[in-house]
Amino acid sequence: MTAQTMQAAGLFIGERLIEAAPSNPEGHFEDIDFHILARAIIADNGYPDSGFLSDVRISVSSSRRREAEELLAKRRALGIPWAWKDPRAVLLLVVWANLFPEAHFLFTFRAPWDVMDSLYRRGDAACQDDPMLALRTWVHYNRVIGQFVRAVPARSTLFEVGQIGSDPRLCIEAVAAQMGITLGTSVESFR
Repeated sequence: MTAQTMQAAGLFIGERLIEAAPSNPEGHFEDIDFHILARAIIADNGYPDSGFLSDVRISVSSSRRREAEELLAKRRALGIPWAWKDPRAVLLLVVWANLFPEAHFLFTFRAPWDVMDSLYRRGDAACQDDPMLALRTWVHYNRVIGQFVRAVPARSTLFEVGQIGSDPRLCIEAVAAQMGITLGTSVESFR
């Protein structure tokens, strides 16, 4: 929802996006290149690349760091305001923040029971096999986000998803102000 809203407001989020699925018929609005890189880094660390992880530390090899730098260079070369969405990016926040010092981070918050319900209903195998994994993952991701927001508040914006759903303009205006760019605020709705 948030990525779709930001794209509708004029923020470029990629040309090659993960396609729609029965569980998300409008699409995921996730850039395939960032998605593949995050999954590869997680797998390099010996973890399931699904991102359903708790209490882990992810390291990035020098070759993956170069891949990330190349990917960032391609996006910077566009010369337009851009962003990407990938939940796994939370596991790599410090890496991205260091490689991309001009980046601003928009985080969304959902209640744990809403996240668990969503993951369970869409049939994620990891959550079907271990329903508590969704909760442990939620706790870990939100702990990482909270630490990051406290450490670099000037680069962080946090919204509860209900705020974005009820008035997407508030989120758009906050992101535009933080990034120092102009975005369209006539986004009235999304699917």
